[in-house]
Amino acid sequence: MAANDSLVRMFGHTREELIGRSVVNLYVNHDDLRRCTSEINKKGSVKEYPVRLRRRDGTEIDIVHTTTVTRGKGGEVLGYRGIVRDITETKKAEEALRESEERFRLLIEAAPIGVALVRQGRHVYVNSELVDVFGYDDPKEIQGLPVDALFVPEEKESIARSVLDRVAPRPVPARHESKGVKKDGTTFDVDIWATQINYQGGLAALVFISDITEAKSLRDQLFSVVFESAPDLIFTKDRERRFTMVNPAMERLHGRSASEMIGKQEEDLMSQSAAKRIRKVDLRVLKGETIEEEFMNDIRGNSMHFHGIRVPLRKASGEVFGICGIVRNSTERLQVHRSLGKRVEIDYPSKSMREALTLARRATIADGNVLLLGESGCGKDHLARWIHDHSGRSRGPYFAINCAAVAKELADSELFGHERGAFTGAGEAKKGLLQLAEGGTLLLNEVGELSISLQAKLLTFLDTKSFLRVGGQEHVHVDARIIAATHRDLHDEVQKGTFLAALFYRLNVFTIVVPLFRDRPEDIPLLAREIISRLTAEMQLYEPPPLDPEALNILTRYDWPGNVRELRNVLERALMLWEGGLLNLNVPIPQSGDALWSHRLYFPSDDSLHTLTDEFRREFCLEALRRSDGAKHEAARLLKISRGALYRYLNRGRSPRENGT
Repeated sequence: MAANDSLVRMFGHTREELIGRSVVNLYVNHDDLRRCTSEINKKGSVKEYPVRLRRRDGTEIDIVHTTTVTRGKGGEVLGYRGIVRDITETKKAEEALRESEERFRLLIEAAPIGVALVRQGRHVYVNSELVDVFGYDDPKEIQGLPVDALFVPEEKESIARSVLDRVAPRPVPARHESKGVKKDGTTFDVDIWATQINYQGGLAALVFISDITEAKSLRDQLFSVVFESAPDLIFTKDRERRFTMVNPAMERLHGRSASEMIGKQEEDLMSQSAAKRIRKVDLRVLKGETIEEEFMNDIRGNSMHFHGIRVPLRKASGEVFGICGIVRNSTERLQVHRSLGKRVEIDYPSKSMREALTLARRATIADGNVLLLGESGCGKDHLARWIHDHSGRSRGPYFAINCAAVAKELADSELFGHERGAFTGAGEAKKGLLQLAEGGTLLLNEVGELSISLQAKLLTFLDTKSFLRVGGQEHVHVDARIIAATHRDLHDEVQKGTFLAALFYRLNVFTIVVPLFRDRPEDIPLLAREIISRLTAEMQLYEPPPLDPEALNILTRYDWPGNVRELRNVLERALMLWEGGLLNLNVPIPQSGDALWSHRLYFPSDDSLHTLTDEFRREFCLEALRRSDGAKHEAARLLKISRGALYRYLNRGRSPRENGT
């Protein structure tokens, strides 16, 4: 007898112990040896014959052997030659698999929902609940049928596709509603949920089916109640953007019946400009986008403000077949909001501000990027809002963000939004300001403070009109205009490497320099009245308090290092302390300025030299009065003139800064 090394290791004996030893003691069951020997002697060989043997240490192993008998010339048996393979682990795995499949079968049978196992497009297994759902008597009636055999003909293609797709390597389950057909031919509503599993060495689809006829009926009734009674406008459209359903709120708003609107497009119901905007949005929705927006529309001669959302309607296959929209009329709310912060149109006297407004008017005609330059507080945000309010996007929303005031780690989320779980604390998905500005304008104040990474992301949006939310995988497309503002010299920042050159050139399409406040004192009286009017509304005062002309003169003589923002602070403080009568102003005068005084004259001037001289004398007298707290005798002493001369100089000159007082 001979044995190779593998056989020695398999049985745990030495080669010497095996050679010459009877195989009888290796068999766990001697009857197996007798049957095996009898079959070998009868047939001359056996192939993959399974038996159980015992190793030297007493453990049992399962093997299969292929053995051939060796005979002499007379036919006598001389010996046996065989190959042995250990299948112990394989047999354990098969046993575990059988147990697992049995547990799986018991679990599926006990499930309160219909379950089918589909492989190669046909039912391999169905549980008793599914048999009952479809009104059959025996599982064998369904096993072997094609997967689409249990559904109405018009649903067969989508059912086959959605279920068979689960056999491909797609980890996300597919779920949709369909129409099933019972054995007796009656139809009913079913909910189908399919996912992929490994089955017998390949992929299969595990399909769950439940009867939702009653639930769908209740849901349809609930939808009908909401659809009919909702104050919001609800509608659906087909791929040609024709209305297929409109609710009573839509009928009331447009003054038309549903039959007059169904089958028509916006072009048939609204103004050309409104229809053009809606068509642009609808085409994006038909490409799969969900769009939430604020907008203005002219309905039956009235300008109305709306907030709405439009989502794509999809078939079970994922194909978009229409649009569903829910729109709320927020006109009254917007009117209340605007009444609190209504801006008064000002015809600024200063040449520099007139030039800036001329450029701003041109910016309202186009829809490109605008870059506003100027010191902090000089009114860049005011001018950005003015451009929006006078542009074609005035019917859309306006948002502003101070990039310098947002923490760098939050700026990405504030601008572009984030998905749920994108970072610690992101419990829910959030839309960024850019997406909220859909159809309108977003002001990026102090854009020079953005990090390089956010600058690159902003550049991508300006080029593609799309971006990725933080933690997102799908691009979000947004139609929003960007107005950027900064007090920095972006050209210098590019040279320093702190601002992307490509973004600078992309933003620097239309640049407006907002003049410094201290360089246009003639605008102060008008601007002060506008600010007081707005503050009065915000503070819910009955009416704006009267402002002493002398107080305006005080305002025009101050240098305003904080620009318009500082003026607003002074006026707001005065209103908070006001108790009736004239509004008292407390302008902060720098300590170093007590001995200094300045007065601006413009050359050339429309006034004569004599008039300008009178103006200068009067201004000088007013400054003396301010420093003497209104005491005229003290003012005359400071000027080294008589009180009579003081009165004459005050009455003869008239400062152009008092225009409009």
